[in-house]
Amino acid sequence: MENEGWVPPVLRQLRAEGRERTLNVLPRAGGRFSMDGREYLNFSCNDYLDLSRDPRVLSRAAETMSRYGCLANVGVLSSVLGRSDVVFADRLVHATIIDGIVLSRAKLCRFPHNDIEQLDSLMTRAAAARRPGFRFLVVTESVFSMDGDRAPLRALCEVAGRHEAMLMVDEAHALGVFGPHGAGLVREHGLGNRVNACTATLSKALGSYGGFVACSTELQALLINRSRPFLYSTGLPPASVGAALAALEIIRAAPHLGPTLLARAELFRRQLRELGLNVMHSESHIIPLLIGDNATALRFSARLKAKGILATAIREPTVPRGTARIRLSVTLAHAEEDLQQAATAIAEAARQEGLP
Repeated sequence: MENEGWVPPVLRQLRAEGRERTLNVLPRAGGRFSMDGREYLNFSCNDYLDLSRDPRVLSRAAETMSRYGCLANVGVLSSVLGRSDVVFADRLVHATIIDGIVLSRAKLCRFPHNDIEQLDSLMTRAAAARRPGFRFLVVTESVFSMDGDRAPLRALCEVAGRHEAMLMVDEAHALGVFGPHGAGLVREHGLGNRVNACTATLSKALGSYGGFVACSTELQALLINRSRPFLYSTGLPPASVGAALAALEIIRAAPHLGPTLLARAELFRRQLRELGLNVMHSESHIIPLLIGDNATALRFSARLKAKGILATAIREPTVPRGTARIRLSVTLAHAEEDLQQAATAIAEAARQEGLP
């Protein structure tokens, strides 16, 4: 299914009525600014006290920008979909995706994790009641945030194409790590012209704050006009944009960073498996240790903290009941000797806890 050429009815109506918005790329701060060689007096900014450029504010932004992140999932899904549409979402997609679907009021059908046959079956049954103009959308993550495994993107494209459905992929945990120059798994598999929207965050591998959507110009126009998170929020701070751009420049100049991280994560994962630990189906830099019940996962996390390892216990409702786990995120800040030490400590904590 091609990205270009699809014009949403709402956007056609806005264009016909002359009410289509265009993207405002003017600076958000400062009483004056220069653009195209000309200086302007800025009356299009809400920075009332001119604090966005204050060194004290920028200093605090530098301290805190890496702690929080936002995805564009809510804005995309609540803008593109309506009551008559159907969304087929992988059961393990991020909560922001579910929130966006709920806000859109579209019908939600969840298929078992990475189960292409069940997805095809669900879409076949739904097609029997599909009326002209009713849209289907398949949504997945490319790298799943809690299991660390990958989506079968090529197979998802095939199923979506057969059922004339749009496809949206959340690349939050793949951006910067997978694909050429860290462009993500969609680009790695050469599926850019078959995926209608890719969302991602600037707060993971890029070390900044915010989120974005990679899509066709038509879908971009729709989001500019309909996305409430975009319309009713202030633009990203210049510090966040600058940090993200710098990170992208670094990744482009050093394409070995992602592969190096993945190789290091594979070494760590192999060490954990050899020690008898259950790392589930991880195939990325996110490595879960399956524990089981919530109380044991909490105790396990506390044991690791006592050994100098900070690893969060992930519990219901973030993950399904009975699959509480320790989530390990490998970074390039971890030397190989750090990973070996951690693997040994984790195995010791497992023995102390009586885990198999």
